Amino acid sequence: MIGNVKELRAQIDQYEGHVAVYKALRETGDRQTPRNVDDEIGWPRAFRPLMEQRTQELQAKLFDSMRFWRKRPSIYSPTKYLLRFFQRRGELHVRAGFNRHFS
Repeated sequence: MIGNVKELRAQIDQYEGHVAVYKALRETGDRQTPRNVDDEIGWPRAFRPLMEQRTQELQAKLFDSMRFWRKRPSIYSPTKYLLRFFQRRGELHVRAGFNRHFS
């Protein structure tokens, strides 16, 4: 599971960089995609599946540790909320002058 966490962290970093570059491009009126600027900042394809898998692992661990549950409750998929969270983090990087991919 540790390898999975390291891979997820790498995907999160790539996602944040992608969002920051995307927002910076849009703010300047440039309609290119981040991948056109640099191949290393393309969309992280493994991000969503890894995020869903890790979220389900942590939810299972949480509910298994809660002894008062007689059966595991149905769980909604929080992936869209997590994606929005990381999008907002990317926006904050843009506002703070985050431009590691343009220097």
